[in-house]
Amino acid sequence: MSDKGKRLNPRIAVNKEAILADEMGGEVACTLLDLSSDGFRAKLGSPHNPTTLVKLVCGDETYDIEIRWATGLEIGGRIL
Repeated sequence: MSDKGKRLNPRIAVNKEAILADEMGGEVACTLLDLSSDGFRAKLGSPHNPTTLVKLVCGDETYDIEIRWATGLEIGGRIL
């Protein structure tokens, strides 16, 4: 079964610039690739190991997220 077959909530393509912000004030630029009511996928601009719990800021929206996986420059996880 493909990964998409496991999703309860379908993701919608976003493809907008965003920022990952950690509790220590660090920020990492990324592109928010897709988003659902409970998850996300983003691409980092350069290799980086962000902390597990961060905020994802995209335009006027801010999401508390938990990073659950990383492959190359892509990360994904759930919205808290």
